[in-house]
Amino acid sequence: MRFNNYDISPYKPEPLSHQRSQKKGQRGQKQGQRGQNKSLKTQLKRIGTLAGFCALVAVSGQASGAAFDACPTNGFLMQGSPAKLYSVDLATGFTETLASDLGTSSTLNAVAFNLHDNYLYGFSNQYKNLVRIHNDYSIENLNLSGMPATSFYVGDTSVTENMYYFYRPGASYGLYKVSLDAQSPDYGVISRIIDGSSLSLAIYDFASHPINNYLYAVDKQGNLHRIEAETGSSVKLGNVGVTGVFGASYFDEQGTLYISRNADGFIFRIDVSVNNPTAEFFANGPQSSQNDGARCATATLISEQSTIDFGDAPDSYGTTLESNGARHMISEDLYLGVSAGGDDNGVTQITGFEQSLDAVVQVEATGAGYLNVWADWDQNGQFDNSDHAVIDQALVDGANIVAVDVPADAELGQTWVRARYSSTQGIGPTGGVSDGEVEDFQVVITEQGTSIIVYPGSNEYTTLAYEDKWPKLGDYDMNDVVVAYRTYRYLNDGLVNRYAVEGRVLAVGAGYKNGFAIQLDGIATGNINTSAMRFELNGISQTSSALETNADSDDAVLVVSQNLWDQVDPISGCTFYRSEKGCDETNQLTFYISAPLVNPVDPSQAPMNVLNPFIFATPNTYHGLNYQPGRGLEVHLKNKAVSARFDSSLLATHDDSSSYPLSSFVTANGMPWALELPALWDHPVEKVDLVSAYPEFADFVTSGGSLKKSWYLNPASEQKIILNFNQMQD
Repeated sequence: MRFNNYDISPYKPEPLSHQRSQKKGQRGQKQGQRGQNKSLKTQLKRIGTLAGFCALVAVSGQASGAAFDACPTNGFLMQGSPAKLYSVDLATGFTETLASDLGTSSTLNAVAFNLHDNYLYGFSNQYKNLVRIHNDYSIENLNLSGMPATSFYVGDTSVTENMYYFYRPGASYGLYKVSLDAQSPDYGVISRIIDGSSLSLAIYDFASHPINNYLYAVDKQGNLHRIEAETGSSVKLGNVGVTGVFGASYFDEQGTLYISRNADGFIFRIDVSVNNPTAEFFANGPQSSQNDGARCATATLISEQSTIDFGDAPDSYGTTLESNGARHMISEDLYLGVSAGGDDNGVTQITGFEQSLDAVVQVEATGAGYLNVWADWDQNGQFDNSDHAVIDQALVDGANIVAVDVPADAELGQTWVRARYSSTQGIGPTGGVSDGEVEDFQVVITEQGTSIIVYPGSNEYTTLAYEDKWPKLGDYDMNDVVVAYRTYRYLNDGLVNRYAVEGRVLAVGAGYKNGFAIQLDGIATGNINTSAMRFELNGISQTSSALETNADSDDAVLVVSQNLWDQVDPISGCTFYRSEKGCDETNQLTFYISAPLVNPVDPSQAPMNVLNPFIFATPNTYHGLNYQPGRGLEVHLKNKAVSARFDSSLLATHDDSSSYPLSSFVTANGMPWALELPALWDHPVEKVDLVSAYPEFADFVTSGGSLKKSWYLNPASEQKIILNFNQMQD
């Protein structure tokens, strides 16, 4: 799962297969304490206006507080009689009680947060008047003169002007406004904008847009209305597709409208700027027969202090906030794994996922709740209704065994699974809930009887690092291309019938342009089942084939990229991608290639483990001494075979001392141009020689690998390396 990634708009995938991000901190919500002083306070202010004057008198319990500190992120929710005030996180529906006693014997409605003075305002049924709510949740009755003799349940303040608008249908009532600006000559003066027969809407709350000053509301039939605040004229923008009493409405700073339905507490999200706005289910909130909401409309929806758990799958599955991704407010008593907000895996695969059989997983749960699981069986990049594999299965605290029925027609290969755990039943694959956790992970669907050999391991990576100046030594910082890498070999009936590779580009520190590919030594190009291949970049299926066009008898080459610079971009102020200090932004490029074989191969004749990954010069680009060597310039791991397109004339030139095929891609003193490290490696920064960054490497090479075997774990100084390990843990 991913912590608090609400500000990520493009998909930035987490570590492959079953990765979790670090969580930080515990939820910190401000909860004010209501003042206990009950003595009466009388305050008289004389206000001269063209229309006369009004008296504002505090007649409730003494308002001992002040304004709220700042524009709050969370919304306010007023419910019940007597009124109770809650904080509501719109992204998850999580609520906390702010005040169970506001000093009133009745309801408070038409609640609004005024960003011009940072007070809450609302209509009190007890006083039949506008009240101001202080930061200690004490109430100040403003006792406005000219207030119509009725109750109001629709109201909000304007973002663009210091004004409160309130509404009730009916010819005797309508849309009203009152200035809250103490410096204005019409401060406290109530005026009707339009009568309720001309503006006749069956609405229960409206919200003021943060930019255009229009008021927006959804009626019982699901019709979205836009109201001109100054004139009271309205336009029906269409039906949003949901019905009911929507007693609470909110805007965020982007101008997105959120409405909460009283009957079930469902929070819906509406983009009011489009031609045909629709309501999208957004989160499970609290239900109530009496509901009213308020929010500072210029605040972000999620604060930096929020502790919200998101998934890790590509965003086509619904992962980020922008895509209404699955998200949970982190709770201390209900989660997956053994630590709240930790990065431990709560779901462990016990058996493989084979067609027509039950797969078994173990789910470690803390607290009793309900588990829902979705698996993308047809691998279409989203979780459909038919992908709902486990529905509201009750789990107990501790280890639980869960069976997942794999359909007979499930697509073979790697796919995504989403597990959500919550006290709320009936949740979907996306949207927010107020507790629990979401875990996204990848599984491999196989035929019955298939075994999978994963290198270096199902929860491990090997690191590949390349120096692209071959055959001439340069800065030898070994960061021109750095890749986290994993391979899969599938066997059925004792024969190898499929290969798969996956990984992530960790760094591109090259001034030259390079491609990256994997050769399947001994597997002919013609033996690759091209119609059943899969090729994904950043979780998105590619229309182009990864199989390089060669003679059928040539070894098959799977090309991840012809030019890695086409897929990655350094952040502002950086020349290279993740090879300079301060330039270690989130990785941008993941890849997955599945290559089934036409004719299965005996394991003794089939490549294994790391296979043969290599970089090559991007055709028609400058590449140093050889000017434009094109696809013929390849850099392989030590003693690996070259491809059919390799330019053999480059061997043993300049600083290369290859004696192919017995020895290749090494210098005279045994220094390689490419490395495989058995872990996620922290590579050197630009222009720092590998031996300078890792002094033990020289002893490792000169000893033929018998000494300092763990050299890659012992850098000279962290100032000389870029840390990859913490960003890639499973």
